[in-house]
Amino acid sequence: GLLAEAGLDPRVFGGSKPVPFTAVGCLIALAAERTRCPHLGLLVGQQTSLASLGLLGGLLRNCASVGEALRALEAHACVRDRGAVVGLGVHDDIAVLSYAPHEPEAEGATLHLERALATLTTLLRGLCGPDWAPLEVLLPRSAPHDTAPYTGFFRAPVRFDQETAALVFPAALLQQPIAGADPALRQRVEDRIRRLEAEQVSTLTDKLREYLQTAVTRQRCTAERVARLKLVNRRTLSRRLRAEGTSFRQLANEAQFRVAKYLL
Repeated sequence: GLLAEAGLDPRVFGGSKPVPFTAVGCLIALAAERTRCPHLGLLVGQQTSLASLGLLGGLLRNCASVGEALRALEAHACVRDRGAVVGLGVHDDIAVLSYAPHEPEAEGATLHLERALATLTTLLRGLCGPDWAPLEVLLPRSAPHDTAPYTGFFRAPVRFDQETAALVFPAALLQQPIAGADPALRQRVEDRIRRLEAEQVSTLTDKLREYLQTAVTRQRCTAERVARLKLVNRRTLSRRLRAEGTSFRQLANEAQFRVAKYLL
């Protein structure tokens, strides 16, 4: 019923490929409207577990430390979610785990963001123990009439109307070892994930758009930096982008415009 009303093909949710970000956002928005549950995204996100993530969950579970697991998530989240970028930043003694969608204006994006933060919280509790809680939660949506479901789940102050969706916690947590991690299994799982990523069809332009979506907000948006990350020199990067009909400056400007428009 809801799928048809949202104009979505049920086969989208039955395949092995990640469900499009816009499709999930549309469905959650419609379901929230029909159920009159403004925190439906929060409830959906709580259903995720390390086990439900398949290979990605196995990778996180077998990393040596929480920091290594979150960096693995940052690097490989695209195997499960092609619509956003997970970012881990450390500022002195504070760590910030963010979730930035490529299309922040898509229908249901705000519900998608709270779903993502609930999912990240559930994953961290799977790694650190059920009592784990962040220092604070940042959500780029207006505060609902009843904020109790948010503070009750996150067990931390929730700040609405923020510029980004993020969990804030002590950086010392990144050093915490993960009990029962198997380094050999971690390597085998990561090798399988890399093979899956290699099979995903995407151009250099697509990959840079994904990267710039978060890099632009951290003032790390330089061609030299991107060239190093992509293991190519600046001239090769420019030549490959030119062959795809674009340039680094054009993509950076697009990313800056999207972020500025979203913040406005």
